Amino acid sequence: MTQCDANGNTFLVMEQEEDTISPTLWFQNHTCSEDGVIWLFEKKNQWHMEYFNCDGSRAAMCGNGARSAYYYLYKNNKISSDQWTSLKTSSGEIHGFVDSSGIPTVSMPPPILFRSLIWKGVLVDVIKVGVPHVAQHIKTRKELDSFPLHEFFTAIRMHDLIPPESNADIFYYEDNHIWLRTFENGVNRETKSCGTGCVAVSYLLKNTLNSNHNEWTAHTKGGDVSVSIDANLYYLKGQVICNDAI
Repeated sequence: MTQCDANGNTFLVMEQEEDTISPTLWFQNHTCSEDGVIWLFEKKNQWHMEYFNCDGSRAAMCGNGARSAYYYLYKNNKISSDQWTSLKTSSGEIHGFVDSSGIPTVSMPPPILFRSLIWKGVLVDVIKVGVPHVAQHIKTRKELDSFPLHEFFTAIRMHDLIPPESNADIFYYEDNHIWLRTFENGVNRETKSCGTGCVAVSYLLKNTLNSNHNEWTAHTKGGDVSVSIDANLYYLKGQVICNDAI
């Protein structure tokens, strides 16, 4: 079992045979203090990732979890540096690599804008990046820091047009820099970083806020990650640290 930290987003990573994986049984017998648990297994020369939040609920995708999975495979000599490798997830097949300096990059599921709506006089957007996010643009960094994110998360998901499993993001941007906070479903708290949230907000900047950039630096409480676009694919890049865990 390995503990990974992806910009403050924390995971337990376990590599097992496919037929020995029993997440339900594992959560019945363990308490997870990390943000989530990742099971990795190889089938017909194809790596697979199963992701579960710390409350035991399955999530179709986790961007920082995928970066951690690639770094785990690299660290344990399952993949070589600078070599693109596919990884099957519950939201489809993604691709990634770890560069020679040990920094993983992953392609993300194509973002989909579900809808935009006015909530309490403010525009919010619902974007799916493997998992749904509801995002609100904040006008100043000071307001971003003091914004009652937990209350927003709880209230907005009661709306009939918001998927109840949505994560909640608030963000502020200047040029190609994004500052954001995310309250994650299944983790049930504000996390220090959220990869799918960073991609969801970058998608909004490009497609609804008319950004001229194709790469952004996302500043999270756990550190910085980069999001880039190439041929309409979104890529997430950032440092991962892994340590053996008991």
